Amino acid sequence: MERSSGIAQGLDLLLRPARRFYKSHPGVARLLNRAIWRFAGPREAAERRRMVRLFEQVGPYTLIGAWGLLALYRLCREAGQRGIAGAFVECGVYRGGCGGVMAALAAQADPPRRTWLFDSFEGLPEPTEHDRGNRQAAAGQYAAPIDDVRRLLFDELRLDPAAVSIEKGWFDRTLPAAAPRIGPIAVLRLDADLYESTRCCLENLYDQVTPGGFVIVDDYLGWPGCREAVDEFLAARGHRVEMHRVDPTDRSWKVSAVWFEKPRGGLASS
Repeated sequence: MERSSGIAQGLDLLLRPARRFYKSHPGVARLLNRAIWRFAGPREAAERRRMVRLFEQVGPYTLIGAWGLLALYRLCREAGQRGIAGAFVECGVYRGGCGGVMAALAAQADPPRRTWLFDSFEGLPEPTEHDRGNRQAAAGQYAAPIDDVRRLLFDELRLDPAAVSIEKGWFDRTLPAAAPRIGPIAVLRLDADLYESTRCCLENLYDQVTPGGFVIVDDYLGWPGCREAVDEFLAARGHRVEMHRVDPTDRSWKVSAVWFEKPRGGLASS
């Protein structure tokens, strides 16, 4: 499906020193993102144009960068190509950008998949001792109105409201109630930031991820509490998985999100 990811990576690395400049110039950032998507996106031109159009529609509704959107798109498409059964689920929705990508691809699947989106829409809960040392962790941070999500999905992307469930509330209340209704999960995206929130998502949903399905952890490398929760959970299950960087240009393994494939039956090698 990829065209020339190497060219896109080289372009991104070449222009990375200028990030301070283009962050304050949205037009320049859009041009760079578009170049990455065109070089590293699908080979088929019509699909590539649809993908870029989708990313530009969801862009104002997400903090996720070019590589993060591209990885999400690829994994959702890969789930379909491999015939991995299940819904698309996101925990930590913010304003709905990534959820919009998932819901749009779920609608295109054959047969269509259901999308489940979970968020308090009140920002982060109170951090715990596991999240110490992370200055980003503050109660109420990343609060966003649920109406932004509805506007993007149902007004701008024109998706069917009957195919998307938006569940408002804290994870420890919404996930146990919704899990039996969700059924199998093909792609699980976690953007829960904190230790307890991430742990809650895994405890309630991981068993429903279809073997061979994909789990994306947005905060694994940047939020120590999140990483601790994931590592503890997988170790307790005896699951050794290969973590893949979402951003292939992040050589430091310090800031990028990661994704992994749920082991099929036995243990996956690390």
